[in-house]
Amino acid sequence: MIESNNNNNNNNNEHFKKLINRFIYNDEDLSIQELRELKALFTNSEGNKYIERWLVNNWNMPVEDNTLYSFERLREKIHKHEDKNSKTNFIKQISKYYQRIAAIILLPLLIASAIFFLMPKKQETDYFIAEAPLGQKAKVELVDGTLVWLNSGSKIKYSTNYNKETRDIFLNGEAFFDVRKNKNKPFYVHTKHIDIEVTGTKFNVNAYQNEPSIQTSLIEGHVNLFVNNSNEKYQLTPGKLIEYRKNTGKIIERSFKENETKSWTENELVFINDDFSKLKRKIERWYNMEVIYDSIAFANNKLTVTLNKGEQLSKLLEIIEVASDAECLIKEDKIIITKNNYMKGK
Repeated sequence: MIESNNNNNNNNNEHFKKLINRFIYNDEDLSIQELRELKALFTNSEGNKYIERWLVNNWNMPVEDNTLYSFERLREKIHKHEDKNSKTNFIKQISKYYQRIAAIILLPLLIASAIFFLMPKKQETDYFIAEAPLGQKAKVELVDGTLVWLNSGSKIKYSTNYNKETRDIFLNGEAFFDVRKNKNKPFYVHTKHIDIEVTGTKFNVNAYQNEPSIQTSLIEGHVNLFVNNSNEKYQLTPGKLIEYRKNTGKIIERSFKENETKSWTENELVFINDDFSKLKRKIERWYNMEVIYDSIAFANNKLTVTLNKGEQLSKLLEIIEVASDAECLIKEDKIIITKNNYMKGK
């Protein structure tokens, strides 16, 4: 009897495996009955365990393009086959398992974090949201082939009708865009203070809410920048950066080095003459840890350093201690930075 049950389980597993593979990887569509069988996997404990095993076996691999393609295909197929209500529920069910698997295989690397984020959340307002929480990063491929890298603590929102008539992205945080060229459908990035128009290009936008300015850096192509609620328009050429000062509305244009704005996409943390207030914000987003320091004690300290991929937080803290004559202490989820002999000098 036990052997018979094992055989039945193996047959069921093989059947479900074929259903999932056909649903995600193949161009053929599932029948209504097959869709019901696939959805049923999410409603019982045995099915849950099988889904988890399948996710680990199939997406714990370093093939970035295949992973991106699979998630995008999965999302499109869900929307094609599901009605509005069941579609939302199905996405929520699947997303729950992505989160659990992400906890196992998510690495502090740019592409690895895409496993959690490539299933954007369906909103009642017919928008998708893709985000990278603090301490993580993500890479998203849009339906037109445009690639978007999201830095820690960032998110984008875009319509479910993206690329049908328009290509509009709403950004909160920092993102690097590699836009698929289409002269008939300009690509727009909307932030709270500025809008950016391109047809096909590579550029970076830093638009965190807690930063005093918004920076747009052009790597290649052509960019038009518009200041909200005004008729001001600015054009960027490759190698140039436009900074919009939020408190004054002032525009500053300057040259920049590519690693100044793009290095984070390669998991390199860069500080270029950053004061401690900016250093604090970067560290908190990058490592999802609170930074505590005395702003008066470190008022005259600035840091220029590149923390290469693979280097740990401890290395950065060592550099801060030497460069700023400080002591760094990690206590739970906080980094406490104190100035050596500061009070004695008072």
